[in-house]
Amino acid sequence: PIASAVLAEAERAQIEAVAVSDFKSVAGQGLEAFAELELGSALVGVRFGRVSFLRARSTGSLSTKQLAWLDARSELATENGESVAAYASDRGDLALFRFVDEPREDARFAMDSFKQLGFETGVLTGDRLANAKLVVNAIGSIDSLWADLKPEEKLAMIRSMSEDDRSVLYVGDGINDAPALAAATAGASMGLSGASASAVHAADIVIMRQRLLDLEWFYRKSVATQNIV
Repeated sequence: PIASAVLAEAERAQIEAVAVSDFKSVAGQGLEAFAELELGSALVGVRFGRVSFLRARSTGSLSTKQLAWLDARSELATENGESVAAYASDRGDLALFRFVDEPREDARFAMDSFKQLGFETGVLTGDRLANAKLVVNAIGSIDSLWADLKPEEKLAMIRSMSEDDRSVLYVGDGINDAPALAAATAGASMGLSGASASAVHAADIVIMRQRLLDLEWFYRKSVATQNIV
């Protein structure tokens, strides 16, 4: 979702993409690569991700003043319930991206339906707690919330829930969801167009229409089929 939002804004602003090399993804933290930021120029190290990730990986390229600005702006955004990501390069470029999550249109109806079916519902997210609370409050019908989780922490929680002899349905579409999707009793990825390839490959179910209510329909059909068999 964050990548899609950044690409959409770049397209709106008519910003051209540049080729990168030595691309690396650090799960739950950020991305780094080398890019030719100006035509014919030397390759420059670039990073995008969590503020803590940039601080650790940009030693020497950002000034004390830049780091103070980054901390102050990201803290303000977090207090407002926004998610943040930052960009930095080895030549001293720095930018902060602020995001506001909006629940899927059918999220409230889907959660209400699952509650009526007797499900215990919860949200596991890598977002900050303040941002996650805004989304959960907007949806309603959520029993539990765990925020600021890394992929391995999501995985550990799903495994722990499964050990309690509970069947766990996990829904996600990001690369950070892939381990939890694979470990759940049933993992569902939300569509092909908006989901990462890792999530689609790890999931048992792919909901093509990007509708959570389709998952509730699928569950009812599965129960009916099981009863017939």
